[in-house]
Amino acid sequence: MIHKSRLIILAALLSAIIQGQLGAQAGAESPPRRGADIVIQVVSTLKPVRVDGRLDEPAWDDAIAYHDYFFQQEPLDRAPSSRKTELRVLQDGEYIYFGAVCYENDPEQIFATVKRRDGSFLADDAFELLIDTFDDKRNSYAFGTNPFGAKIDAIISDEGNHINKSWDCIWQCKTSRDSRGWVIEMAIPFKSLRYKRGELVDWGLNVTREIKHSKEVTYLAPIPRGLGHNGKFKGSLFARLRGIKPPPPRLNVEVQPYLTAGRSWLYETDERDNKPDAGFDVRYHTTPQLTFDITYQTDFAQAETDK
Repeated sequence: MIHKSRLIILAALLSAIIQGQLGAQAGAESPPRRGADIVIQVVSTLKPVRVDGRLDEPAWDDAIAYHDYFFQQEPLDRAPSSRKTELRVLQDGEYIYFGAVCYENDPEQIFATVKRRDGSFLADDAFELLIDTFDDKRNSYAFGTNPFGAKIDAIISDEGNHINKSWDCIWQCKTSRDSRGWVIEMAIPFKSLRYKRGELVDWGLNVTREIKHSKEVTYLAPIPRGLGHNGKFKGSLFARLRGIKPPPPRLNVEVQPYLTAGRSWLYETDERDNKPDAGFDVRYHTTPQLTFDITYQTDFAQAETDK
């Protein structure tokens, strides 16, 4: 009886150990419930990166690929995406680089129509970054593209309550297609961004991918369907972009000169009048939080009337 009792106890202990190990494995493989549990590691590089939409430079071999989970908002609320998306991030002293592969079972179904800057991607497959550089969980920069490599950018304030689409950053973006799907390569200069200082910092990050043929909208960080389209702007739900070494701020001045010319002719008197005009806009980023805008003889033909 004593030996039998010992055998029963040993069997129970062994069963508990096995179940515990299986439970730990299942937990490790289960999808994260919050964006804060998703970490994208930034890798510093001294190797050159040529932005051509191919990700074939040796520098990308050193990057840490994230390809675990993206989450649908449509059609299945927070279910794992039906298509794999792979993301890598590099940086050097000038740029932060984003490389992505949007896998597609049938690359013939990749769809795009827009080729101009700041166009609408409503009918296109699309890829968008939302970067919270101050990690304040309320404001972010948006950078997006489609399979044609068309660019959109904007400044998002107050969790999407204010969106400045007239902001045009100087950045690079190229795309390509292959048997896997479509590939994105972006280079965003640090000097075009404002960000918190520090030797090693984290930023907030969300990524949107839209797959038109299946009417699927998917995010890096899970966004409940009840929050709607603007839920993607909620920085409190963002994933973590970790290990950024931001360069110290430099003199950041943007100058946009303009020159116009006009000519009028009065038919009855044959009077002619030439009207040349010139002016400029200057934007000076004094600190990461403060910008001065100076204008001389604004070119109202180029001014946005719906800001």
